[in-house]
Amino acid sequence: MRSAPQILSSLCENLQERSRGSPLPFHAFLELAAEKPAFIFRDIFQVFHDMVKEYVGDGVDEYPDDPESINYVYYDCSRLFIEDTDHPFFADRLFANRFVNHVASFRRGAQQNRIYIFEGPHGSGKSTFLNNLLLKFEQFANTEEGASYETVWRLNRKELGLHPESEAHTLLLQLRGLAEEDPLVPVGVTRDRLMGLSRSEYLEVPCPSHDNPLLLIPKPYRRQLLDELIEEGPFKKKLFSEKQYEWVFRANPCTIYEMNEDQIARDIQNYVFSVNFESGSVERCD
Repeated sequence: MRSAPQILSSLCENLQERSRGSPLPFHAFLELAAEKPAFIFRDIFQVFHDMVKEYVGDGVDEYPDDPESINYVYYDCSRLFIEDTDHPFFADRLFANRFVNHVASFRRGAQQNRIYIFEGPHGSGKSTFLNNLLLKFEQFANTEEGASYETVWRLNRKELGLHPESEAHTLLLQLRGLAEEDPLVPVGVTRDRLMGLSRSEYLEVPCPSHDNPLLLIPKPYRRQLLDELIEEGPFKKKLFSEKQYEWVFRANPCTIYEMNEDQIARDIQNYVFSVNFESGSVERCD
């Protein structure tokens, strides 16, 4: 019979294996972005919008020719709030229209930091609504249509915390703690094993800000690289002109990026060179 620490370690490993996929090299991610740009060029708000769209679909206007219609169409929310839930939530037409219209705004552009309050009397289903919504969002995120990507930093354990002049110093010190033994962990079980980390020279840590890997491309290079990466078509036109994609060109990466900025810039420059020139050629980059 296995001991409790061994059972706990096995459980943590299984949860880690279930909750995340294998990291992709950056060049493989760019190839995926070129192949499926509509899925890659999404922030979390746009993924949430796509989730609601997937479960609810388009509304049905039952009175299209009625001049007195208030345009409150019928939305079938059963897949979102009723099916495969412990406690179903029954959205009336007024709530469904307001909810869908509000979610539609998530797709149109950058969002401000806000807290949304759903007000109602005791027992009206506020918690049920939110729990079911989060459940379906989690399920959608684990499907191919709902997949999203974030940066995973591969950091040298020995170099963590060696740059006190950087704004990322505090964060790196915290990450360094992940690589060390924790006295609260049972004997024989390292903290790295509980965190799903290997005992190799490098530490793989998901980005604390959950940045899209596209933000690793330095701002001066983004427009040029994406112009060459994305094929001509309707999506490329939307990418460079519509407000919902402004974050691709304006957003800044997290502070860990500062520690690797020079190396990342060289890697991006090498990639741009590889897609423009033949192997073995010599060109001058100004």
